[in-house]
Amino acid sequence: MLSDWVTPEDYGMVSDAVYNTSTGVVTGTDNTIAFQNMLNDAHKYGLKIVFPRNGRYASKSVYLHYDATLNPNWEGRPGRIEIEGTVTGHATGDVETQGTALFHLPGESTPFISMIGEFSIANPSGMGGYFKLSRINLIGSAQTTDVLFLQGSQGQIELSDYTIKVQNPNGNGITEATTWESIHRNGLIRGGASTTNPGIWKGIGLNIRADGTIGQTNMKIYENVDIYRMGFGIRIGRRTATQGTFGPLVFIGGQTSLSDEHGMWLDGGVIAFTSIGQQHEGARKNAIRIDNILEDGTASSDLPRTIKFISTYITGSGTIEDGTENSYAIYIANGDGIEIDTPTFNTCGNGIGFDAANVDNLLIRRPTFRTVRSYGTASGYGIRSFTDGVTTKRQYLEHPVFNQTPATQIDDKAREIFGRGDAGGRISFSTNTSTPSIIHGAGTGNQSYRILNFNNSQATTITNITGGTPYQRLLITFSNTNTTIQNNRTNIFLQNGDFVGSNSKMIELFYNGTAWYEIGDPVRALGGSSRPGSQAFPFMMFFDTTLGKPIWRNASNTAWVDSTGTVV
Repeated sequence: MLSDWVTPEDYGMVSDAVYNTSTGVVTGTDNTIAFQNMLNDAHKYGLKIVFPRNGRYASKSVYLHYDATLNPNWEGRPGRIEIEGTVTGHATGDVETQGTALFHLPGESTPFISMIGEFSIANPSGMGGYFKLSRINLIGSAQTTDVLFLQGSQGQIELSDYTIKVQNPNGNGITEATTWESIHRNGLIRGGASTTNPGIWKGIGLNIRADGTIGQTNMKIYENVDIYRMGFGIRIGRRTATQGTFGPLVFIGGQTSLSDEHGMWLDGGVIAFTSIGQQHEGARKNAIRIDNILEDGTASSDLPRTIKFISTYITGSGTIEDGTENSYAIYIANGDGIEIDTPTFNTCGNGIGFDAANVDNLLIRRPTFRTVRSYGTASGYGIRSFTDGVTTKRQYLEHPVFNQTPATQIDDKAREIFGRGDAGGRISFSTNTSTPSIIHGAGTGNQSYRILNFNNSQATTITNITGGTPYQRLLITFSNTNTTIQNNRTNIFLQNGDFVGSNSKMIELFYNGTAWYEIGDPVRALGGSSRPGSQAFPFMMFFDTTLGKPIWRNASNTAWVDSTGTVV
């Protein structure tokens, strides 16, 4: 027991579990007591558990934490344990002959393996942590609620080279509730959803949710995690709990496949999320859905925000094809700060749908529609807004690519919204810089903001505006009188000298590739009863019809004088 590692044979566990591939029922020796004793000792003495090659063990629910009734012999904090198997199995088949496999015996509507701690900075001894699981197959029963359940745990959680089989249509593969600092590598979670009998599976493959405590689920990385034939492939955020936030969360590669509901759903409370190179295929409904509505129909108190999908590949999703929001590969119901960067749509019916009234700071960059299903070519949309635009909301589209065209590339509502924003939309400066840049991101070419607002907190003279695109028109507005546009005749050419901004003024410039020129007729009225305001410049002449004589602007550009130099 005091060696570096122990095996199930040390505790008398029997490797005789038999899995019926037709019924999904497992039979064999009930190893629960021996299995739990091994987990408790390994945790207590800091020993690694090593399962033998092709070992097959059946057990009821076991616990990696203290419970006065279920596991009274556990000592110390939850977790602090390492479990390792051998060759992984059932990647494609139900349960293949190779690989270490742990089976949940039927009859218990509980998690198979759970590690539950108390998420409380004030009570670190009650918080779970350090759990390493690798090269193991975990198979739930028809009643298993969660094959692996982790809650209230912080620090050094690593799951790698694992395979999880879910047999309960309402059960979940892995549930993580308020956990910090974890990493998944090369994981597979698979259920039994069938396209011939749709709508049955509601369980979640990777279930990342709140547990009701005030805490953040953050610093989590998922590398090449695949979810196959579940109800929801991946679901992240609040479901019923009113508290808890999520982020940063990073997904790299991996896929959801043949989900009976949605491939990936981001709920409320997701505040920092990045997906790089994920694939979503064959979801009956949305491949990606962003929506903060809780299970009771009410809205979460916090919108999903700061979300970015990069180089996402979506194929064959939104196959319900009923024209509703569920028939879109990507649907964004609400949120703030969502960026869809370079998605590729293959055999899609509808591409991207969003609710313009409830989505702010949405950027869709270079979506590519590679192929479109017959439904899409007959009645589908590439990009569609389900509601009219709202002036306070900002939604932008850059460089869409339609290799094959759906019936409507961009619907009228979305086209109006994107046209209003133009390429890059509006930016406001309050940094008191004399040479602001209007380049959008790090790109070049048609990437400049088209509306510029100055809200400088102190007197600032603008001598140049960098990042312009040749032949670009730039509308400049002001929030106060602190900003002056300088007529330096090098970078900026104005018609009547420097332009002093105010909350009621605006000026439009044109960029020829070298400098900015004021747009408008250079020959202005030089007489009348209303004298020029900010357009006035030193020595400007004006015939004042009220006085019946010409007057001039003084050298300091502060007053009007007559031919004798008297202020008039």
